[in-house]
Amino acid sequence: MNFRRLEIVTILLIAGHSVILGAAMLFWPVVTLDLFGWDYQGPMFFPAQSGVFLILLSGVFLAAIRHRKLIWFIIASKGAAVVFLVSQHFLLSPTAPATILLAAVGDGIMGTTVAAIFIWQVRISKSQSSRLDDR
Repeated sequence: MNFRRLEIVTILLIAGHSVILGAAMLFWPVVTLDLFGWDYQGPMFFPAQSGVFLILLSGVFLAAIRHRKLIWFIIASKGAAVVFLVSQHFLLSPTAPATILLAAVGDGIMGTTVAAIFIWQVRISKSQSSRLDDR
């Protein structure tokens, strides 16, 4: 199995997710927040700012394709998202929309998938180099 190709496709999907969500928050914040269960009546600056942040974050995710050390950034950012979302669910409960936990699950799956693929590649690389050393 070509784990590098799988890693690239996974990163592209994660970056695409961030771009789509970021664009939705930037250009249609009220609709996006309503879609995810938030009745937001405040200024649009902060929701739009989160859209810009998500789009910038996707750029770092894409950079991880060339600069593999950035894969740890993807894993860390998804882990931080899970911690943030789960804590917000319990801090805001019962007023928190169920989409907070769904987003936490989604981010957890994304981070875990990238981590698993990366770890498999490292293990395969180590086992191949040890076989070469045994010759």
